[in-house]
Amino acid sequence: AYIQPPDPIISPSTGVQPKAASLLTETFIQLEVQSFAGVIATSDIVVEFRWPCPAPCTAGVTAVRPVVQSYRRMDESAYPTAIQDVVVTIKTPILSLSLESSAVQIVVFHAQQPLRQATYDNFGMRDPTSPTVSGMATDEGFVGTSSIKVRASASTEVSALVTNAKSAIVDLVVGDVSYDMSASLFDPTARQAYAVWTQPGDTEGLLTVSPSGAFVYGQTRYESNCGASCTTACCGEGACPLCACSHSCFALQYYDDLQPFITFNTALEGPEIGGTQILVTVARLPQVDEVRELSVIFDGQHYAETFLVSSSDEETKLQVYSPAVDMGSLPTRSVPVEIVVTARPDRNVFLEGGFMYRAVDPVVSNVAPTTGKSTGGVPVTVTIRYFPVGAIGFEFDSVRLSDDNVTVAENTVQRTIVTFRTPATLPGIKTVRVFPKSNPFSDKAKFFDFVVEDASQIALRPFIPVESMHQPPAGSTDRLFVSNYPAYATEATINWRGTATGAAGVDVTVTPTISVSGGVATMQYLRPTAASVGAAVATLTVRPTDPAIRSVVSDKVVQWAYTFYDGRAIRFTSASPSSLPTSASLYGRAVSLNPLVRARIQNFPQETAVSQVTVYLGGTREAKVVGVEHTLTCPMVTVSCPGNRSVVVFESPNIDSPIEWQVEIAAGGVPMVAFPVQYFVPCSFDAFCAKSSLTADARWLGDNPPSSSECFAGGVCVDHNTLPTTQLRSVDPVVGPADGGTVVTVKYEAIPAFAASDITLTVGQGSTSVQVAVSSLSPEAGSTLSANRGTLTFSMPKVPGGDTAALTTVPVRIAVSFGNLQSEGTTSFQYTPVLQGPAVLQSVYPSELPAGATGQVVTVQLSNFPRLPSLSDSSLVAATFGQGGGAMSATAV
Repeated sequence: AYIQPPDPIISPSTGVQPKAASLLTETFIQLEVQSFAGVIATSDIVVEFRWPCPAPCTAGVTAVRPVVQSYRRMDESAYPTAIQDVVVTIKTPILSLSLESSAVQIVVFHAQQPLRQATYDNFGMRDPTSPTVSGMATDEGFVGTSSIKVRASASTEVSALVTNAKSAIVDLVVGDVSYDMSASLFDPTARQAYAVWTQPGDTEGLLTVSPSGAFVYGQTRYESNCGASCTTACCGEGACPLCACSHSCFALQYYDDLQPFITFNTALEGPEIGGTQILVTVARLPQVDEVRELSVIFDGQHYAETFLVSSSDEETKLQVYSPAVDMGSLPTRSVPVEIVVTARPDRNVFLEGGFMYRAVDPVVSNVAPTTGKSTGGVPVTVTIRYFPVGAIGFEFDSVRLSDDNVTVAENTVQRTIVTFRTPATLPGIKTVRVFPKSNPFSDKAKFFDFVVEDASQIALRPFIPVESMHQPPAGSTDRLFVSNYPAYATEATINWRGTATGAAGVDVTVTPTISVSGGVATMQYLRPTAASVGAAVATLTVRPTDPAIRSVVSDKVVQWAYTFYDGRAIRFTSASPSSLPTSASLYGRAVSLNPLVRARIQNFPQETAVSQVTVYLGGTREAKVVGVEHTLTCPMVTVSCPGNRSVVVFESPNIDSPIEWQVEIAAGGVPMVAFPVQYFVPCSFDAFCAKSSLTADARWLGDNPPSSSECFAGGVCVDHNTLPTTQLRSVDPVVGPADGGTVVTVKYEAIPAFAASDITLTVGQGSTSVQVAVSSLSPEAGSTLSANRGTLTFSMPKVPGGDTAALTTVPVRIAVSFGNLQSEGTTSFQYTPVLQGPAVLQSVYPSELPAGATGQVVTVQLSNFPRLPSLSDSSLVAATFGQGGGAMSATAV
């Protein structure tokens, strides 16, 4: 006897594997029974399969006992007779009884304790030969096996295919309602039945549960004697014991078909400071005319900057820029993103998974200038990426600057540009700290160095000689301009000394002639001669000539980098522009910024043609060479001609990353020169122009690539309210067959599109309208947002609505929408019926002619004849008289 009796149970989730078996084949089943009485042999374990009653209980059979194959104690160390957990293996029985598919109950008990039973409900015993709903479809295009979604707002046409059908479907019941079938077919050879009916919508919302909906069950019935107690609710339980007729179960799932949902979005992650562009397409969002009619809300409180790309009853396209959020010291943070139309807050939608923010560290991208006089007052402009928005403070050499000395030009989540004025201080390297005033000691504060120079120190003025031939022509000179030059008498020397890795061993000193005017000295000197080429350091030393002054004033010294080169060697001298923009995007559309680069090269092979020159970036990206100019040709290096000069002009390729690339130029396959070029990320002109309620002109920007990351409005920002009205100058053809395929050419004026993807082209109207892709778009040269012309082509789709037998005229809408810009033009197209079979003769007059008659006009009336594009072109119609060998051709008139 047990102190505490066993209480056997079978886990409903993991206690039975598998959870279904065939009525016609043996299947091994494992049962995990917990708290079972001690087992010595398999005969101690009894398993029963119990069918529901009263049906299909026949011949008094309500339960079947399969043979227990084996058992295993889950705790092998347990005493055999102790209460324990066991795994029992059985083999399902093969039944010759007239049993249909059903959910049966499995009962397990100890042979000595038949009242202490463990049960498992709804084990599936399936007859593979029973009729089964094996395919479903709706007029919305949804498909399923034995279940399918139906709309809640309106009725849905549903079709069901039944396999293993032994007879036709005589009734179709959903819930408690029997529905008339609009189509019902039965193929006894294939043993298939087919039914089509109209399922009404759930307009009162009794069955619709957002977002996935609730199930309502139905039956296809093959007999009429199901009984009053037979309801379809049993299909949800897996067994219908009260149904006396042969039937098959299926399920319908009502869903809110008016609820908006996301069909497309770009990556949902970005920096905490915001500014990440997200392109979103929302289906079924209530249509809006202006972006202010909706909101995109991050974390329930931060409203995103949003642009309306397009909006219709079918879908709305948005361009969203993530707002800044507080990370709360977290490295990453996910927040919900809600899109809601103000007038219909009940039709809101969330971006699945929300938006993932990453903590970022501000970066000082530029400081100009980096040096200044000790007297102070030097304006220094600092550019910082990802700096917090808000009031900004500065410390200069641990001294906090007043707000009067700080001017903020731009402070956005992407970029901050701020200028401060240096205080008067001693010369030296000073540390500058810039910080958000809202949290002065946060990790968002940034540091950089500023060099303070002695105010009395001399300085070089442009243009500063930084290179010369190592063996210059005799008598050639250079000039050096020096500001803040002393008023007392001086003498000066210029020394060039090679660096260890450059012009090693070079040590040359010259004495310049000096003239001073207005504190600026002009020094002229003979170019130095060096024994080797390479890098050197030039040093200008100015000292007083008066011993008394020399005793109290130290020498003034200025140094700068210098290069000695071989005047007869091929050498790169400069490139313009020296920095290039990466690829950009406006309103979600890629914009190629490909400026022309002019690379100046000395002693490039003369007479080299464009076809012989190649330009590569990083050894992998080839640039298009558009020209080679030989600007100066010298037979030999002289004072008046320092060498051949050439310019190679190439188009910058599309580069996505703001990194430095090595440019390699070759002539005839032989490498000539290499030089670096820096790429930068251009301004986000769509957001910049939008701040002034203007629209960025992508075409103008492509024709005028920016030379820096600075934003500017001139030329690129356009007032969309001043743009001309769209005109469709010609549309050809305007008639075509109803089965589609007609290629239409449109000549337009004032359609502000420069890529086929810019255009939304709609054929038809209402729920049957069809969106069509533009096949080609060819703007004329010089086209911009403000003034443009061009040609576009597209192929007509099959007639909207599908009626190919009728003469139908439909509207064709050509629209462009991005930023604040909305532009469209409308025309029409006539669909002609698609002919089936030969032409039909309606009448002939006269119906007979005398023998030998010629030139007689015969009028023939035909139907089901192709439409003729011209009624005056008789060559489009051919006619013959007679048949076989006696047939004669006739002339159509």
